[in-house]
Amino acid sequence: MTRIIRDLLTANKLGYKSRATPWRKAKSDPDFPQPVKISEGLTGWIEQEIDDYLAAKIAKARGEKIDQHNEPRIAKARGEKLDRHIELKIAEARGAHRAGGSRDA
Repeated sequence: MTRIIRDLLTANKLGYKSRATPWRKAKSDPDFPQPVKISEGLTGWIEQEIDDYLAAKIAKARGEKIDQHNEPRIAKARGEKLDRHIELKIAEARGAHRAGGSRDA
């Protein structure tokens, strides 16, 4: 299930106290997930995208590589189920790789 989290919870997940920080990061960091407007006056971030952003930052800091093939392992280690659309994207990427499609190594 996709969960939308507001700016304060997003900031807290990132380790910040200011709810302005996610907005600043969305403007200044091209890797940071963009907010999603749900309705007038209601905007938030997809929680899984924030989790993936943090996992990528941690992996980079530790010199590890995170790619689509690791996502199921990471989710399983956290006891999470992957959304069906994520599973399809992973399967699609693996199929392109096996068929000789281009993929960053």
